[in-house]
Amino acid sequence: MIMRGFTLIESVVVIAILSTLALVSMNTITEFQRNAILSSAAQELGSTLRVAKANSISGLVKTGEVYTDTGYPYYGIALSGNNYQLIRVSSVSPTPETIESHTIDPSITVTPVSANVMFTRITGEPNAAMTFTLTRTGTTTSRTVTVTSNGLISL
Repeated sequence: MIMRGFTLIESVVVIAILSTLALVSMNTITEFQRNAILSSAAQELGSTLRVAKANSISGLVKTGEVYTDTGYPYYGIALSGNNYQLIRVSSVSPTPETIESHTIDPSITVTPVSANVMFTRITGEPNAAMTFTLTRTGTTTSRTVTVTSNGLISL
């Protein structure tokens, strides 16, 4: 008599192999997602820095504002913990004005914890060279955003 089909042991072995493959792929997908969140946060910070630099160089003003050549606003970012703001300062409004706010995912640690980077008019040079390091909490995985003394912003 010829038997067709699978034995119980064969079925259990196949299920165990498939379960192991599923577990490994889930860990890989989770790791990929966490790295994507970290990369996205670094790119968003770099993009906001570039917007601040471009706005400073162009002397972007609000509709209806009038400035002398030396009073045009300049822009930068103010970082505090996992929050940062695109800010604007001018001779008319010397107190920093928040243009937009961003929050970095709580699973990411940013160093330095507090910093301000402001860009000058015309040249777009920062007030200080700065390196921001974004690190996934509990790991050594990190991304850096660097602002050089001549205003180059790199990831």
